[in-house]
Amino acid sequence: MMLFWMRLEDREFRHYLPSEIKSAGYVVDTLEAAIWCLLNNSDYSGTVLTAVNLGNDTDTTAAVAGGLAGLFYQDDDAIGISKHWINEIVNLDLVKVLCNKFSRSLCANQAIYEYWGGGELPAKAEIQNRQFLPQSH
Repeated sequence: MMLFWMRLEDREFRHYLPSEIKSAGYVVDTLEAAIWCLLNNSDYSGTVLTAVNLGNDTDTTAAVAGGLAGLFYQDDDAIGISKHWINEIVNLDLVKVLCNKFSRSLCANQAIYEYWGGGELPAKAEIQNRQFLPQSH
């Protein structure tokens, strides 16, 4: 592995103190900080809040940490993205429409669908009924 990523190879990386984690715009620092946040939390919200609380370039670090946490916790409603957080999104209905259209357009492309492990393309009706974001409660 390259010199830039040596800290990630350290078996003690998870146990570094927050003061040892750099949350700057530099890509190596951002990735290290995001992975450290993921390793030190057990849910989406905790991961993102830890990233924000590191300070400095919080939007970049939280975006990367949130992306990793979203992938890691995607199938676990109990520890996934808080419904409260989703319901606080400005213009949520419009965001849902756009996300669902984008999701359906990706799923309608056989090559993209197979690349992401989807196997055979679902029937058109099934694609049209997919929901990217959960419904508000």
